[in-house]
Amino acid sequence: MANFITEGFYGIQNEEGFVSGITATINALQPDGIFASDNLVTWSKSLGFLQDQRFASAIDDNKPDAQELSLAWRLHILCWAARHCSHLQGDFVEAGVYQGFTVKVICDYLDFNSQERDYYLYDVFTHSMEMRHHALPKHGEQLYAQVCERFRSFPRVKVIQGLVPESFEVAAPERIAFMHIDMNNAEAEVAVLDRLYDRLVPGGMIVFDDYGWQAYAAQQRAENDWLAQRHPERILELPTGQGLLVKQ
Repeated sequence: MANFITEGFYGIQNEEGFVSGITATINALQPDGIFASDNLVTWSKSLGFLQDQRFASAIDDNKPDAQELSLAWRLHILCWAARHCSHLQGDFVEAGVYQGFTVKVICDYLDFNSQERDYYLYDVFTHSMEMRHHALPKHGEQLYAQVCERFRSFPRVKVIQGLVPESFEVAAPERIAFMHIDMNNAEAEVAVLDRLYDRLVPGGMIVFDDYGWQAYAAQQRAENDWLAQRHPERILELPTGQGLLVKQ
C-alpha cells in the first residue's frame, strides 16, 4: 500500500506550526495508506489510483513541478471522468489552460490520438490588471506558443487564445462529452456555462476545479445559482476542492 505526501498546502498562517503539526499527525497514524497533499489529509485509504501505472506514467512523463505533482488526487478524478466520457459522442473542452499540464496528462492517459474527437483549449495565456482572474507565474507573451508546442504531437488539440465568451466565436464544439473549467473567475465560468452547457451530451461531465475552495466561494455561489434557475442537475462538492456535475 502506498503513501503520497508532499509539501503542497495552501492558506497556512503559521508554517512552522503547521509543519510540526502535520508531521506529528502523520507519525501518529498507521504507516500505510496516507495521502497528505493539496490541503487534503486522509489515512487508512487504499489509494488504488496511485497503483495505476498508466496514470502514474502520464504524470511522470510530463515532468511535474512540485505544485503540479501535489495535484495527484485531482488529476485522478479528471482522468477518471475523461475516461468515462471517452465512451460518449462529443468533444472535450478545457476552459482555463495555463501551461497545459492537466490536459497533457489526460491526453497521455487516454492516448488521445486514438480518439475520434477534438480537444478545445481556451485561455488568454497572459495577464493584465484589468483582467478579473489573478496572475500566475508563467503568464506572459510566450505562454501561448509554449502551450501550442506542448501539444504539437496531438493534432486534434486546438489551442485558442482569447477571453471567453468571445473566443468561442473562433472555434467551439457542437457536442461536448467532457469539460474541465478552471478559470479562477465566477463571471468567466458562468459565461462558459451560458454558451456551452446545452452542448454537453447526456451522461457528459463537467469538473469544476475551484468549486469547493474557500478562496473561490464566489464561483460556487454563481454556478449553483445558474443551475438552480435553468437545470435540474446539481454539482457534487468533492474533498479535493473540485466539483463534479453529470448531465442528465
